[in-house]
Amino acid sequence: MIARRAADKWEQIFHNTHESIQMAIQFESAQNFDKILDRLNKYCPGLHYGSDGKYIFKTNNKVSVYKLPDQYNNLAELSNLMFFKHTQPLDQSLMQIGINKDAMVLNINHIASDGMFLHKIFDVIKSEDEITTIPQIVATEKQFEKEIKEYTGRKIPFFSVDHSLTRIHPKIKQEFHSNMKSANNLSYTDSKNLMTTKINGKVSQMTENFWISVILSTFAFNDKIDKAGACTMVNLRPFLQSFKDTEVTCSFSSVAVTSDVSESMEVSELMKSLRKNFEERIKNKEYIGFIKSLPDENTIFDTFLGLGLDISLIQKFKLNDKMNDLYIGLNEADFGFSDLLSITGYSVEKDGTNKIMSNVKFSPTTLGELEGKVLSRSIIFGLESIHPDMTVKKAVELLQEYQNGLQKTLESPIIKYLD
Repeated sequence: MIARRAADKWEQIFHNTHESIQMAIQFESAQNFDKILDRLNKYCPGLHYGSDGKYIFKTNNKVSVYKLPDQYNNLAELSNLMFFKHTQPLDQSLMQIGINKDAMVLNINHIASDGMFLHKIFDVIKSEDEITTIPQIVATEKQFEKEIKEYTGRKIPFFSVDHSLTRIHPKIKQEFHSNMKSANNLSYTDSKNLMTTKINGKVSQMTENFWISVILSTFAFNDKIDKAGACTMVNLRPFLQSFKDTEVTCSFSSVAVTSDVSESMEVSELMKSLRKNFEERIKNKEYIGFIKSLPDENTIFDTFLGLGLDISLIQKFKLNDKMNDLYIGLNEADFGFSDLLSITGYSVEKDGTNKIMSNVKFSPTTLGELEGKVLSRSIIFGLESIHPDMTVKKAVELLQEYQNGLQKTLESPIIKYLD
C-alpha cells in the first residue's frame, strides 16, 4: 500500500461515524501476549495507518498496547471500555489493542477491517505458522474499479433510508437520551436449541433463519405485519478479480433483501421468497450498485421514521484449547447510523458446544435500552421457536407473547414519572 491515498466514500463514512468493529478473546489462563502482539503488529495494517476523513496514510507512531483492568471478565463490557476509553484519534491509528491478565481486545475502525478480516486475524492469533501474506487497506472502489464503471443497473438507496426495509418504531420515548455513543446487547443460545437443529439434526439455513427472526420480531414489536425487508451485508471476496482475498482487510457491500408478505403466508414460503430475492439481487450485481451509489459528504437524506434493519453474519469461530470465550461487537461514537438496528450474528465453538450469538447495536438516541434488550432476546427466541410450517401471523403472535412477558421482567432505568 502506498504511503498516502484518497479515502473512498465507504472509508469517509466509517471515519465520520467513528465505527469500530471489535473482537475480544478470553483465554483459559494468564497469558504472555508478546508472541501474539508481534504477529498482530506484522499482520494488521490498521495499527500503522490513520485517516483524516479525506486521506488514508501511513503513520510513524509507535503501536500502543493498553492495560485493561484484570477484574473485568465480561468480554462485552471489556470491549466497551476499550472503545470508549482507548480509541485513539483516527489520524493517529485505525486500530488499538488492549490486554489484561487473560484477555485481549482488538478495536479496529471499519476502514481497516470487516467481519471476515476479523476471522483471518483470529486464525493468525491461533496459529504459530509463518505469516506469508501481509494484507493491505485497499479501497473497495479500487478493488472493483472495473465493475463499478461497467455497472448500469438501478441506483441503490443507502440502507439507513431505504423505504423497502422493515423499520422498527420505538414506543418508550422517555427512555431516549442524547448519549452519542452506541449501545450493544448480546444474546445467545446453544445450537442444539435452534429450530433448524430440531428439524434437521444440524444447523442449516442460518441466513434465512436470521432474516425470518429479525423481520418477524420487528412485526411483533410494531404490532403490525408490514414490509418484509432487511439490508444484508455481502462478503465481496468471492467476486474479487484484481486482488486475492488474502490481500485486503475490508471488502463488503450490502443488498436490500425484500419480499411480499401476508398473515396467511407460511414462514417457509417467506424464507424461500427472501432467498430468491437475494439471489436475484446478487445476479444483478446490486452489491456493486450499492458501492457505486454510496452518498458523499454533501448528501442530504430525507427523514424516515423508525430504524431500518441491518444484518451481518460471520462464520464460526472455533476456539482452541487455550481459549475460553470470544466476543464480536460494533461501536460508534456519533449519530451516523442512529437510524439503523445492526444485528451481527456469529457462532463460537468450544469442546463440541456451538453457541449461536446475536449482538444488536443501536443508538440510545433513537431506541430505548430496554427495548433494545427485548428485540435482542426476541431474535434468539425466534431462532429457537419459529417453525417453518407456522403462518406468519402465528409466528408473530408467538413473538409478541414472548416480548410482552420479557418486557415485564426486565428492569427499566426509569423508576417513576412525575406529573
